[in-house]
Amino acid sequence: MQTEGLKEKLAYLKENHDEEISALRGQVTGQVSVEVDSALVMDLAKTLSDMRSQYELMAENSQKGSEA
Repeated sequence: MQTEGLKEKLAYLKENHDEEISALRGQVTGQVSVEVDSALVMDLAKTLSDMRSQYELMAENSQKGSEA
């Protein structure tokens, strides 16, 4: 008897949940449009090359400082 009562309650809760989900989906219908205007185009290879040059210069200066 208790099991039957719990089964009925579960069925009711599932039905209620489905109705709430349907109502929420009806509220959320819409579209999102995103446009990106990228005026600045970066060349990754050039940026990495510049960084490497800077680090090599820093390493060279550090080495000269160590020798002195």
